[in-house]
Amino acid sequence: MKNNKSMLQNWMYSNKESLMSFTISELSIPGTHDSGTYDMAFVLANPWAKTQNLNLFNQLNAGSRALDIRIGHQPLKTGDNQFVLTHDVWPTRVTLVNALAQVLEFSKKENSEIIILDFHRLVELQKNGARTDYTLLASIIKDTFGNYLIQICNLNSLVNKRYLKYLKILINNL
Repeated sequence: MKNNKSMLQNWMYSNKESLMSFTISELSIPGTHDSGTYDMAFVLANPWAKTQNLNLFNQLNAGSRALDIRIGHQPLKTGDNQFVLTHDVWPTRVTLVNALAQVLEFSKKENSEIIILDFHRLVELQKNGARTDYTLLASIIKDTFGNYLIQICNLNSLVNKRYLKYLKILINNL
């Protein structure tokens, strides 16, 4: 018999026969709140802004399948540092590129698990008048996940459909 830790890593696959009879809206999918706040950029923010102790890869290994991804835009920075995960206006040291790489790594390792990424609360972390480049943001996400990605605008559109056998990574609010 598998130990509990390894059962959590692929609990969807291990229970696929039971899960196939449900729609996504009928399932209670475990997730984490402010999933990227395990490495806050400012120690001062830790008491109220840090809500996770595990990085995204380890949250997924522990059984979470829905991640609350809040993105901060830093227009004065370039490359990977332009987008970071946040808790409202408090940035983390976790870049979007690093966060997506962790999700992709888990997805490749446990390729029968479904992961829901809920992107919301995009905040401007540097006020210089520059607007967030949503095209760049979307292309980073799409380029990272490629064929693993299924974009949805409204999870309610899946309410009456049994998509569990088809979906890999669901993106909400992109």
